[in-house]
Amino acid sequence: MTFQEAHKNGKGGLVARRELSEEMLKIRLSNYFSDEEIKGIILASSCCDCWTDGCIAIVQIDSGKFIAIADGNYMKLIEP
Repeated sequence: MTFQEAHKNGKGGLVARRELSEEMLKIRLSNYFSDEEIKGIILASSCCDCWTDGCIAIVQIDSGKFIAIADGNYMKLIEP
């Protein structure tokens, strides 16, 4: 599903942004979370391989590389 389709459909679809560096992930998460929350998200995804709040999932795929998965309501996390 494309980002546009997921955003148009609301919560009906999920999209992913792959190969995010830690710095790029921090920038994108800053649209929705505080710096303290972002540190916790990255720590949790590093320790447990995945973090979610039920709407967004962050998966660490390699040291320093992440995948962000979210529905279309989180466009600033997913869009380029």
